[in-house]
Amino acid sequence: MYRNWLYLITLVFFSFSCGKDSSVKVGAEEEKDMPVRLVVGVGTPGTRATGSTTDGAESKVNTLQVFVFKGDAVDGYGMAENTKTITVSCTSGQRDIYAVVNAPVLTGISIKDDLLSATSQLSSEISNFQMMGYSTKTVEDDTSVDVVVKRLAARVVVGGIKNSLSDPSLAESFKLISVSLTNVVADVDYGRSADYEPKEWLNRRGYEQSNPLGTLDYDLINTDVASGASYAEVHTFYSYPNAKDAVVGLEEGASGFTGRRARLVVKAEIGGVLYNYPILLPALESNKSYEITCVDIMRVGNPDNGFHNPDDGDDVDEEVPVGSGIGVKITIKNWEEATTPVSF
Repeated sequence: MYRNWLYLITLVFFSFSCGKDSSVKVGAEEEKDMPVRLVVGVGTPGTRATGSTTDGAESKVNTLQVFVFKGDAVDGYGMAENTKTITVSCTSGQRDIYAVVNAPVLTGISIKDDLLSATSQLSSEISNFQMMGYSTKTVEDDTSVDVVVKRLAARVVVGGIKNSLSDPSLAESFKLISVSLTNVVADVDYGRSADYEPKEWLNRRGYEQSNPLGTLDYDLINTDVASGASYAEVHTFYSYPNAKDAVVGLEEGASGFTGRRARLVVKAEIGGVLYNYPILLPALESNKSYEITCVDIMRVGNPDNGFHNPDDGDDVDEEVPVGSGIGVKITIKNWEEATTPVSF
């Protein structure tokens, strides 16, 4: 009798133990595969351009797309228009979360490389600049993550142009004609890979001032500036990253263009003659602001007579701004990054 009771007790013990282990295992698998509701909120990116009047427009969020990757495969996707919040469903576990702002609808994305190798086109609308950011997080119910989004474009800001011509007769006949950004890159991959070769260039060497970007890379001014005075209106231009060598793309004319470092070109009329003042810019990077507080024009520049390209200058030393007769200082700043709260 004792042996029978011992047998029954042992059987119940093992049955209970096996049942408990099985329950834990199944429960863990179900929790891992259970869809999780993601509420994604994107904050407004800030800007700090000195005197710039475009800060609000540059930060506008028109559309938001969120991609959630489990390893390399898409595990969740959502899109919303005219709102900064979106609900996405994915499974729990470690996930890579990508937020893409103001991009067209990105279709055919099944793996992470599909997204990173997709191409972004520079918008002609200041209020529609594309931004992107990502974060890696172990996702469970009620998990939150902060995603930092960055603009794909770089910005060049000119804060003033001064008439410092030493010859009084020339200084009294100074008219500022235009300011432009040459050799503008208009496409980039979302992954911003170092070996990406741009396919679309605008305002190549300054020959295409009526390109689709309009005032985003060319401003017509036509304003007289008195001797010793400054033209103080702020002008802002944009380009996708441009890290080309300083002296490549030296072919005459726009045909056969192979890519060239960006220049800011100031055009002035002095004594009835047109002159160009090209300023070689550093390599342009995404989400950086290149700010010039004042271009100081001290003597005549390169004649705009058909024998010189608008961005011709003494380019040998890329650390020294080019163009004869000017003084300029370029300050490089980070476009302020935005923290975007993402809740799971």
